[in-house]
Amino acid sequence: MSSVCYPPSGDVEEKSWTPIGSSSSVWNGTFDGDNHAINNLYISSGERFTGLFGNVGRRKVATIRNIKFNNAIVKSSNSYIAVLVGYVSKGEISGITVQSGSVDSASDYVGGIVGIADYDVKIVECENHANITGKGYVGTIFGWIMNAPTADGYIQKCSNFANIRCRGKYAGGIGGHLNGGTIAACANTVYH
Repeated sequence: MSSVCYPPSGDVEEKSWTPIGSSSSVWNGTFDGDNHAINNLYISSGERFTGLFGNVGRRKVATIRNIKFNNAIVKSSNSYIAVLVGYVSKGEISGITVQSGSVDSASDYVGGIVGIADYDVKIVECENHANITGKGYVGTIFGWIMNAPTADGYIQKCSNFANIRCRGKYAGGIGGHLNGGTIAACANTVYH
């Protein structure tokens, strides 16, 4: 990853990370970061499905847990954008901390941890300190969650400590828009 993570000094040419999973190739599996940190992750993309992981889940439950990010910079002109995963369906995400950085998109479905979560996604014990900017459906933990009436997705024990900027509609400290599922024991604290 050192070839796509840049040093804080900025003395080298920017190299953008290519997300794991794309519109044509969905990633399924389990990724446990064992509480290790990814420093200076840089993503600059015009594609949908942008993050460390781009497009995960769908047919099987994908599990991503125990990763820390320091100084993550994610920029995009498209939708489904976040530091961790742009789009997840049938997923379990836990123990993710974005300690610093920013996410900036000219489009919709923008989050600090997840851009869009679709159908039966569980997000637990995640924390965001990165400023988030987007056009619409913007949140610091998730941009948009859509759960079918029969799904039991939820967000629990998540916290935000950063600012959010929405150029359009649907924005929130934890999530931009929740369409099914529950949010419990979460906190939004912004220091100025």
